[in-house]
Amino acid sequence: MLDPPEREVSAVVAVIESLSERLRLLVPPDEYELRDRLEVPRLPDVLNAGWLAYSVHRAALEHLLGASGPGRELTVRRKLTDIMSKAIESTVIKQRWQRVRQHLGEKS
Repeated sequence: MLDPPEREVSAVVAVIESLSERLRLLVPPDEYELRDRLEVPRLPDVLNAGWLAYSVHRAALEHLLGASGPGRELTVRRKLTDIMSKAIESTVIKQRWQRVRQHLGEKS
């Protein structure tokens, strides 16, 4: 994973859009495809994807969740919060596992 100054803005935007699309489908955004490989995102990208999904895909999420009436926005927020919590936890675990594998590889 590269630090933000080393990443091109267009690459960051593409990652966030990809993660947001997963959220639109109610799938935790804990990985994305890059050059035919699944990559673990950076936590800021996961969080930005959550905001993007909420602001851009809210109507689609309401429809997918069958949310209607005055509580529909709260329904979407709760579901996104649940999915984002899972994504953050899974992302942290996957990042930790990558570090362990790298460390074990360095010892060999």
